Amino acid sequence: MAPKFDPKKIEKLEDPKRLKIFNPDILFKELGLNNFKNILDFGVGSGFYLPYLAKILKPEGKIYAIDLQNELLEYAKNKSKKFKLSEKIEFLLVKEKEALPFSENFFDFVYLAFTFHELDNPDFTLREIKRILIPGGKLLLIDWNKKERDMGPPPSEVFDYEEIENHLMASNLKILKTFKNHPYVFIFLAEK
Repeated sequence: MAPKFDPKKIEKLEDPKRLKIFNPDILFKELGLNNFKNILDFGVGSGFYLPYLAKILKPEGKIYAIDLQNELLEYAKNKSKKFKLSEKIEFLLVKEKEALPFSENFFDFVYLAFTFHELDNPDFTLREIKRILIPGGKLLLIDWNKKERDMGPPPSEVFDYEEIENHLMASNLKILKTFKNHPYVFIFLAEK
């Protein structure tokens, strides 16, 4: 089983230094990601990225925030109330290796950040993501790279670039753009 994030270390997920890794506003703009009706934040964690995702949501849109750990989900839910986002977000506890509780062709954007390395069955998860994406829907997958770095899990616990690329291709998601020379992460933009 892949190591999971320890909820006792939630302050690491709230560290503003995370914005040194990448600025979501800039990245979303650079990739042309905006005006989505239904966004899935897969592995919401502490909810750190929810305010940024809310900016790329249509006024009538909704964010679905899921996580495997109830402690993280409750933290994110409480945090969203402070930002007055709770009416735009639905929080759901899910179980790994079970179908996601959404219909086919529902989401136009799935955000999978810093969670891929924790998945026990990444191929199953990517097939599920493909199932719930609308045709032309986008997946933004961001995860730690295998370099030695001053934050994140040890390199031995994460995938290398080619492994992530192979998982995406095996799921028949079309890779549109990648960033692999970043000091901390690999970034993949893919489409159904």
